[in-house]
Parts: sequence; structure tokens; C-alpha cells
Amino acid sequence: MAKLNKVFKTTSEEASIDACGHNFLCIYGSHINGNYISIINFKVSAELSEANDIFYNKNAIANSLETVLELKDDAEVIAEELAKAIMPRLQIQEAQKQRNDFVR
Repeated sequence: MAKLNKVFKTTSEEASIDACGHNFLCIYGSHINGNYISIINFKVSAELSEANDIFYNKNAIANSLETVLELKDDAEVIAEELAKAIMPRLQIQEAQKQRNDFVR
């Protein structure tokens, strides 16, 4: 039987993002170990670095997208578009998390 050990507060947002002729339903945000993105309609997800680390985030997203046959050829271009699209919102979430951590 599974046991729930700890529960942590996270921040997340849901967005519909158009890139390279496709629409991506994304849930992204910050959690205790960093940032993440889940691309719901393509059933992939990735652990992300800090919001402004486009290089790392693009590669993490591309690695996930390469598992989707119809996206494989455009995975790097799509990944960069998605990483850039969510960057400003992730920066806001990171700043809010820092303020909340500082208050405690």
C-alpha cells in the first residue's frame, strides 16, 4: 500500500500555446526541486531548470517531444518556442516562491 510522506506547495499554470503548426496544452510551474512542464495533449513532461535557462529547458522539452512520432522532426524548434513562451511566467512564479520562502 502506498504511503503519502510529505506534501509541498507548488505553483502551476495552464496555457494553450501554438507553435510550429501545433497546439500544446501545457501545465507548467515551480515545485520544490525546480520547474516542470507537462504537455497534456501529447502525454509528455519534462523537468526544467531556472526559467531563464532556455538552453537546458529547450533540451529537456525536446527530449520529451522526440518520443512523439509526429513531433520528432520538429522537436528542437518546438521545444525552444515552448521554453521561450513560458519563461516570463516561470520567472514570476520563481520570484513569488522566493518571497514566500523568505517570509517563512
